[in-house]
Amino acid sequence: MHHYTYEITHNLTGMRYIGVRTCKNQPDCDNNYWGSSKYIPDDIKETGIKTILKVFSTREEAVLHEIELHNMYDVARNNKFWNRSKQTSTVFDTSGTKLTEEQKVRCGDSNRGRTFTEEHRNNISKGRTGLKHSKEVCEIFSKAQLKYTNSEGYIHPNKGKIFTKEEKLKYSKARKRAYKKALTTSSKAKLAPRFKPWFISHPTYTEVMYDITQEEYAKESGITRATIVSALQRSKGVKRLSNRSTFKNCIVGYIPQK
Repeated sequence: MHHYTYEITHNLTGMRYIGVRTCKNQPDCDNNYWGSSKYIPDDIKETGIKTILKVFSTREEAVLHEIELHNMYDVARNNKFWNRSKQTSTVFDTSGTKLTEEQKVRCGDSNRGRTFTEEHRNNISKGRTGLKHSKEVCEIFSKAQLKYTNSEGYIHPNKGKIFTKEEKLKYSKARKRAYKKALTTSSKAKLAPRFKPWFISHPTYTEVMYDITQEEYAKESGITRATIVSALQRSKGVKRLSNRSTFKNCIVGYIPQK
């Protein structure tokens, strides 16, 4: 196999294209190949010139040379080149490139109404599983999203939408799964702004509820949440309740937050 870098020049406009090629023939005899970019005119064989820049013994060396040339001419931003991205060690870097209005319309039309098969969705999910962004990238995403949602005329996609019982159940289960997963690294006091840590001080010991809601405690203890609310209102964290109360000789209250 032969590996080489090449340059294509359009005689009519002066536009250029730099690429890398691997073929069985000698580079000088590889006359039927004129680049893989869709931006190169179809009649480039008649209106252009192909120049072999350098020949290499390995594909890796050829790609490194292409990277060097792409960076030298900044082909992704240079309007004298058909290249719309810069080669990197493994993938193409499209940073800095700008789509024309015509290209934006084409992309929108091609993706509008597109549906994915279950297999396709599973492949996308597997490819993104374990993917983590840095704090800097997360901040960029957050600012961009806030700028969009706070813009004038923004309407939430779910506004006015009527959900079926199945959809409501599906969203509820998804939120509960996410909440339980988040609890492994954080407390309910941090995750839920409305949740207030509370305590029950018995005569001989104290229960501190940082991760147990009043509903959960009531269910486990076989009492109603109203009983706990009543105890909180009467005790206020300082007064010991009477013997006739469910929480006999106990002090029930909220833990002060900083």
